[in-house]
Amino acid sequence: MTGPNSINRTDQEGTTQMTETNEQATDPTQPGYYARRGVTSANEQQMRADAVRAEQLLEEARHAGDLREYVKIAEPAEEIHRKWANHESATAQADWAYLSDVREDWRREPGSMERLYEQVIIDRVHGVAMGMSPAEWRSLRQAREMAGHGDWPQARDPYSVESLQARPTSAADPASLNHYVDSAESWNESLMRADFAQVYQLGEQRGRTYTDSEYLQLTEQMHDIAEPWAFRDDALGLAWRDMSTLAEASYSDSEYDYAVERIEQRLPENDDARARMFGRSTDQIQELKGIARSYFSHDASRTPPQVASTAFAATRTTELRQRGRRPIPGHAFAGLVGGREQEGLER
Repeated sequence: MTGPNSINRTDQEGTTQMTETNEQATDPTQPGYYARRGVTSANEQQMRADAVRAEQLLEEARHAGDLREYVKIAEPAEEIHRKWANHESATAQADWAYLSDVREDWRREPGSMERLYEQVIIDRVHGVAMGMSPAEWRSLRQAREMAGHGDWPQARDPYSVESLQARPTSAADPASLNHYVDSAESWNESLMRADFAQVYQLGEQRGRTYTDSEYLQLTEQMHDIAEPWAFRDDALGLAWRDMSTLAEASYSDSEYDYAVERIEQRLPENDDARARMFGRSTDQIQELKGIARSYFSHDASRTPPQVASTAFAATRTTELRQRGRRPIPGHAFAGLVGGREQEGLER
């Protein structure tokens, strides 16, 4: 039977469930916190929550009044460590070791790690992973947050109501879905192209900043918009990376034409859909270049930032070995690829 009491009970249960979900989403010792940050594996969510809980316990133990109290508080943290260090899954063991090491590096060498973080996040906007696996990138962000050097924001869902409501509505704005009503072949393509335009616009804004904090803040915004698209293994992901390549090659008309030619040479024969997608991508980049200066352009009057590079990575790894520490397993310092001695971006 349905009546006022049963409706009220259902509402109360629903409210309680929502409260629990929201609490988990804001508490880094809860797996739900990491689900909101793009971690889909329940095992990885629990591992990351346990890492924060273990750190909290050890910090609490440091203030113990005597040895007995210290052991009582610290023992659960040791149990957490043994659980993951000896986990039946080799992947879980490696993820735990990586997170532990990269967290320590954020504490010992925050300046070096910040430069690494900056380079990696800049390149990820364009679909370049810098030799890092997705789990390693998440560990880099989590360790940065645990060390107090920056928040790890919730993952952005381009399909969410919040994202849709935040989009511009004017069809004249390339960051608006309405801008692609007559050109895109699907709703998904419209979303991708609108997001690329927004990243481009943020890059324009970033090029006019004068402080490192503003520069990094805008880069992180660009990354959070780009991440759902830049690493997709489908036509939309390819289109995003193609447009990034074309935008990066916009120093001159000849360089742009050469980039177009290189991509066209890679297009599969008799794949009309791919060719049409690339045609729309070139149209979009040409439009963006026509309405605003490319955010990849270089202003020689301003000093580019120093960022992590292959040479820097090799030096850093040598330093770790000299201290008797093994290199971080799979860490970008040990296998950084595509590094740049200087980033040709405005600061």
